Amino acid sequence: MDDTYTSLAQRYDAFHGSMPLNGAQRGKDQIMKMIKPRRGTLFLDMAGGTGDMSVSFLKYQASVNKDKESTAVVFDLNKEMLEVARRRLEDTGWSEQAKVVHGNAEDLSMFGDGSFDIYCCVFGLHNMPNHEKVLKEAFRVIKPGGRLVVGEINTGTRRVARALIRMLFVHVIFPIAYHRLSDSAMTDRLAKSALGFPAPE
Repeated sequence: MDDTYTSLAQRYDAFHGSMPLNGAQRGKDQIMKMIKPRRGTLFLDMAGGTGDMSVSFLKYQASVNKDKESTAVVFDLNKEMLEVARRRLEDTGWSEQAKVVHGNAEDLSMFGDGSFDIYCCVFGLHNMPNHEKVLKEAFRVIKPGGRLVVGEINTGTRRVARALIRMLFVHVIFPIAYHRLSDSAMTDRLAKSALGFPAPE
């Protein structure tokens, strides 16, 4: 999938912004309200891509907690996506509280044990081939009492509901994204990757 994201890096935010009712960003804002990070939180934005989750986190901390001590690390395998994140952090004024780090989620040896209060991976785990290694490293770098937050598309476990949700994404949401990206093959790869993730049991 890395080649897909390299090609998509400059248009990724347009892809997510094409979701009906700005659903992707609303979902990320809801995650912040759900986890209610405390002041001084060390936040690992795994598969952070263009950095929009980190910006949501820092905005929440500034507006709700009046906090300028929290920090975010945008971590991603794709260098082009991280370059977009770096520019976004500079443009939005968060660069002093956040940094970008290139690497593989299966090997976080650059971070010590218990380095982060929150490990957050939104719309990223479905692209990682070895979930066991990823989660082992995740739990290692989370502080005792810290939190692992994973956000994925939930297509449900009931056959009919699952089929209807898949139809919605395949025939409505992703075609809208296609018009933004003008690349049907890329849109198809993203759709199959996201919708192929196992539903929670």
